[in-house]
Amino acid sequence: MRSCQRKNNRCLNFNYDSGGFYFLTICMKNRRNFFGTIENGQIYLTDFGILANELWNEIPKHYPNVILDDYVIMPDHIHAIVFIVGDRHACPQVNRRQNQIIPIIVGSFKSAISKNINKIFCFEWQKSFFDRGIRNEKEYLIYKKYIKDNPVNYGKKNPPKIEGF
Repeated sequence: MRSCQRKNNRCLNFNYDSGGFYFLTICMKNRRNFFGTIENGQIYLTDFGILANELWNEIPKHYPNVILDDYVIMPDHIHAIVFIVGDRHACPQVNRRQNQIIPIIVGSFKSAISKNINKIFCFEWQKSFFDRGIRNEKEYLIYKKYIKDNPVNYGKKNPPKIEGF
């Protein structure tokens, strides 16, 4: 019997319990376009995209130690930078990832959207998400530019990669 092992999307030597800036990518299952369309480099959100925008902006109400930075809601994914204030030293060693603030925030956000959209359509997220702890100002500026340029680069055959990594 063959077992499927998921690729670890975590940076091995990074303390995910620490405060700081994080770059996130959250994708739709099968990259379905639920949140909007892109025309001439401009995103036009659907009602579901507007809902995602509203729920994203509510995150600091539920998690006061989270500050939202730049983000973009694309037709089939979301890119964002969040800032976590302070460190979480009380995470237990068992199930450590489930107790870290980033997975809790993303899981809560995905759940809230799914709950609302599933009343109308069958809606599914891609399992997990991508995150990267931003380690310095250079990385921060690279990710900010990537988010800003994402609507213009969306759908290009060879979109630019995030340089410097």
